[in-house]
Amino acid sequence: MAFDRDAPPDRRREAALACAGDVTAAPALLAALPGEPVAVVRDAIVTALAATGDPAAAEGLAALVGSEDAALRNAALDGLRRMPAEVALPPLLGLLGRPDADLRLLATGVLSAFPAGTVRGTLHAVLAQDPEANVGLAAVEVLAQAGSIEDADALRGFAARFEHEPMVRFAVRAALGQIGAAP
Repeated sequence: MAFDRDAPPDRRREAALACAGDVTAAPALLAALPGEPVAVVRDAIVTALAATGDPAAAEGLAALVGSEDAALRNAALDGLRRMPAEVALPPLLGLLGRPDADLRLLATGVLSAFPAGTVRGTLHAVLAQDPEANVGLAAVEVLAQAGSIEDADALRGFAARFEHEPMVRFAVRAALGQIGAAP
């Protein structure tokens, strides 16, 4: 079923859902997503893109994370969360390497959708290297929810890097408690 931007919203939604998992439809869906004004259609497009498991679709969604349009940005983040980790991680790593701290913060938040063991190394790198405390705090939050004792040294190292930041000390102490490690 072809995606027709001029069709009524219910038909656009049906068309998008009919494309779920169809890698060949991904370029048309990615092209339609930025201009789609109807939330249920936008969600159907994201659902279809996520179901493709296509690296190009993941790259396309990651490119939309920097959008000024909050609805589009959130749709792109949601699509990345719904994709398999092995498909979503490469473009997320690209976002983590960008100079814009907001993009790095959003990308770090998406990592919570994947098993901690899959993203542990990435989260540890954020804690050890990102120059912004807020980006590191996003990694702390992910590890507090799904981490393990294996993350204790990385968390302590982050706290040491930002020792003069009370929020960092508080968050790391809480995360260490949640994973069963001593502060």
